[in-house]
Amino acid sequence: MNFTRAAEVLSYVPFNVTMQIKALEDELGVRLIFRSVPNQVLKQTLFEGTTDIVYILDEPIRSSGLSVEPLLEEHFRLLTAPDHPLAKRTVLQLEDFHDEVFLTNEKGCPYRTMFDRSFEKEGIDNIT
Repeated sequence: MNFTRAAEVLSYVPFNVTMQIKALEDELGVRLIFRSVPNQVLKQTLFEGTTDIVYILDEPIRSSGLSVEPLLEEHFRLLTAPDHPLAKRTVLQLEDFHDEVFLTNEKGCPYRTMFDRSFEKEGIDNIT
């Protein structure tokens, strides 16, 4: 769930959306959104029957006892200085990044994990 995008649609600031979700969770006495919870914990809540639906940004949970359906495919976006050689390209492949230095999300962030896995498959290891 993207609270920033929801806030824009509602003409709120993201903090207010977060607080309203938290207030609703408190009022109902249930957790509606699990934030930064490891897949193993989410899987356990499903098997215990305490959670009905889980939305994850990481690799799918693989289990014969669960139904997993992809909702959408995420695309990485590249931001560069206007004079960088890659800025002029309209199509890029992972191999184009072998000699580049990256600024990316912190380790443990689902997007960072997907980013790292994609680059590892191509033998690119200059991610810090």
